Amino acid sequence: MKYPPDATVPLRVKALRRRLLGHWTDATADAQRRRAARDALDDVQLALQLYSYPGDYIAENPTPERMAETVEKFEEDVYGRARSLAPRRARVLFGDPMAIKQPGSTARSPALIAELTDRLELTIQELMAAPKPEGERVAKPGRSGNGGSTR
Repeated sequence: MKYPPDATVPLRVKALRRRLLGHWTDATADAQRRRAARDALDDVQLALQLYSYPGDYIAENPTPERMAETVEKFEEDVYGRARSLAPRRARVLFGDPMAIKQPGSTARSPALIAELTDRLELTIQELMAAPKPEGERVAKPGRSGNGGSTR
């Protein structure tokens, strides 16, 4: 199967999946060929999952939590299940309530939504920068391999 030189991995996977699905669902194909197509579909899916791991996720902030998260995601992708590698704790902070409607307004204008988004972003940044109890670390906002996995 030939691909354009600029074909991305997701586009190549899409083309492979289309072709393999054709083999898998071909009523005239023998069972062995259909089984091979199904197995290849699983392999292609795994390749796409592994491609989704950002290469610099651990390097940009090499914490034990990020390493454990990556190992857990890898185990889930390969084995279909993950085990927790260490006990986890969470601390949830809530900021002060904020009004989301302007007095007398019932509409949700784009300007109001943009202002609310800016206020929420600033409040979250302030909460994250607030002093932490001794010995507590807070994960920096960022990416993770499946788009945000924080098991």
